[in-house]
Amino acid sequence: MLADLERAKEYIDKHLDQELSIKEICYHTNISKSSLYKVFRQNLDCTINDYIISRRLKKANDLLLTTDATLEEIAAATGFSSADYLGHLFKRKTGQTPKQFRNSFR
Repeated sequence: MLADLERAKEYIDKHLDQELSIKEICYHTNISKSSLYKVFRQNLDCTINDYIISRRLKKANDLLLTTDATLEEIAAATGFSSADYLGHLFKRKTGQTPKQFRNSFR
């Protein structure tokens, strides 16, 4: 089961900039849908969708700190559908807008 989790996490991390569906992850990792849901819930105590969002937000966080990329560019690089959606989730998670976060480290 842990090998399944690692394969899925690796696939997700390599494809964060793309649209990720459960079906696609299952296909490329050779893990059944039910096993995929179960392994994330049991080992990470979250859903696979929550995991994907958290990884995308982590990558956005890193890009905000290490680049001068616009929010639109960061949204595209992290697989978010829009800069507005990224900004909304980022503020909900951190309590700051992406701009406030970036400025606080400059």
